[in-house]
Amino acid sequence: MNTISLQSEQNELIRRILDVKDLSLLKKVEDLLNAEEAKVSNVKEPVTSYMSRQEIEAHIEQACKEAKLIQEGKLQPINAEDLLHEL
Repeated sequence: MNTISLQSEQNELIRRILDVKDLSLLKKVEDLLNAEEAKVSNVKEPVTSYMSRQEIEAHIEQACKEAKLIQEGKLQPINAEDLLHEL
């Protein structure tokens, strides 16, 4: 729906709501709107949390330290099968 027709629909609905004199009808409209908004907000994709640059650098630094320890024989490497089970 383009912007002009959306605004036109919104304005028409606003006019109709302003003409309503029955409080119980207004409450029903409000409840319906709240329920529909809740459905739409539940459909949205989950927010993906991202690591900061500092967190990424810290992870890379830790991985480098572990790789060095493995090369020196001071740390036992994880085999691929165990790694896949971890995931």
